[in-house]
Amino acid sequence: MSVIETISTAQGEKQVVNCWAFASMIWSSALNGNQNALKMVDELFANKHEIPIFLQASKEGNQAMIFSAINVLAFALDDKIAEVFESQKST
Repeated sequence: MSVIETISTAQGEKQVVNCWAFASMIWSSALNGNQNALKMVDELFANKHEIPIFLQASKEGNQAMIFSAINVLAFALDDKIAEVFESQKST
């Protein structure tokens, strides 16, 4: 899981943060009580009732729950990005 990926664009190669790194940053900020991050978590988690469970376990240092939360966020981010690209292709 690298943090920075190089992608090729029409403007040349660009270095970007991948979904896993971005998800990790969101989760870390959410654990620190950042309201914007918590809103993003709420938007990205399909099962809203799981959010408090993941937050509590993560704050207690449960590494498996931290990884699971980041996993949920990373896949949801990837899905959102795919939706945006699909909608742009059809316009």
